[in-house]
Amino acid sequence: MKRFCIFFIILLSSNFSFSQLGFFLLKDTVPGMVHKQIKDMQETAGKKLMLFGESKDEKLTKTAPFLMETNNKGQIIRKIHFNKDVNNVKRIIPINATTNRLYGMNTTVGGISKMYAQTIGKDTKATFESIESENSVVYGEVLPYSKTHTFIIQSVRKNGSKIFNLNFIKTPNETYSSTPFGVHESKYTEMCMNAVLDKNKNFFITGIKVIDDSITPFVYAFDSLGNERWTNFPKIDKTFENLKISLDKHNNVLFSAAYRNNKMGTCWTQIWKFDNKGNLIGETKIENIKSNGQFLLKNGNTIFYGTHFQVYDRRFIISKGNWVILDDSLKVIVADEMNAKDSPDADLTPLAMIAKPTSSEFHCGIQLSDGRIALGGRVTYPEFPEESKILGCNHYNEACILLLSEKGIFRPTAK
Repeated sequence: MKRFCIFFIILLSSNFSFSQLGFFLLKDTVPGMVHKQIKDMQETAGKKLMLFGESKDEKLTKTAPFLMETNNKGQIIRKIHFNKDVNNVKRIIPINATTNRLYGMNTTVGGISKMYAQTIGKDTKATFESIESENSVVYGEVLPYSKTHTFIIQSVRKNGSKIFNLNFIKTPNETYSSTPFGVHESKYTEMCMNAVLDKNKNFFITGIKVIDDSITPFVYAFDSLGNERWTNFPKIDKTFENLKISLDKHNNVLFSAAYRNNKMGTCWTQIWKFDNKGNLIGETKIENIKSNGQFLLKNGNTIFYGTHFQVYDRRFIISKGNWVILDDSLKVIVADEMNAKDSPDADLTPLAMIAKPTSSEFHCGIQLSDGRIALGGRVTYPEFPEESKILGCNHYNEACILLLSEKGIFRPTAK
């Protein structure tokens, strides 16, 4: 069975400029799909915020991607739903001021994931084209490379084996090429979980190496031609939920592993700093956050975003979307999270806090051209928020975004 690579080309045009900070609930109705969340976002040259997300049915057995565009009040002014079953909504990559490409994969059939391409014009009529690949492919990361190319890291099955090796691809933005410019040969399967490029096109990858039934986390550094510069195999607790990587203002590598204890309702993120030779030069632990991502801010600090799992009223575990900003010495500058006084909890009837407060989580984030920070994710919202119906009603995930100042605050009283 042959495989296909997924990307969608979206043509949308309107200006985007947020004039305020705060939380924005992006409620949407997709027939049969009750859960929605934002998985990636980009600010285009036209200053609009494009939100790439996924919707799921109530049993979480079917997933379909969607695209949203919002106005300067955080309101949905355009949305496109894709009637495709997917299991890995990945990235949105700006191509030009009016065009974006969306990457991901669809459901696995017979052990092989089929992928597809979809082009959407302004009239939203779809045209399909398929890009074939002979071997099984698993997307690891997709990154903007230049004005004309996109950088892709895939794990590709070696012919006639069960081993997957890392392949590095620079594909033209207008087309798709599956021909790698580099391959990281290994006798063991290696899967990329996150990656980052520096200004010289050197790249850094974190992921796992699978040896028999055991996994070994890795951090790899490559030059712009795909030659390995250094490797590090951090000795960490292997019960992590996420491995992420970013660069600080000195081009040092920040590697993080996020953890969650389901029984205790606790979470934390461990962070290590490596220099340009792979030597460990710093480490810290951040309590009360399961980080889902991190990136360097324009002021030289680094933001980590995700959620805080916690026990509520000794009855059940909830989660609250949160973020932590560290300076260059790994000192905490800001640590904050959504709370009962913030929207959407503050907008609901007081009975909501008795029935069940909302839970939230951030999956993606960027810094906008005006300096503000945008985080996207999901909030678990009551199906019937009216006071007469809220007790005992179902809660479903709704898409949301949070806009912070460049200092990481959004409340008027915060300093």
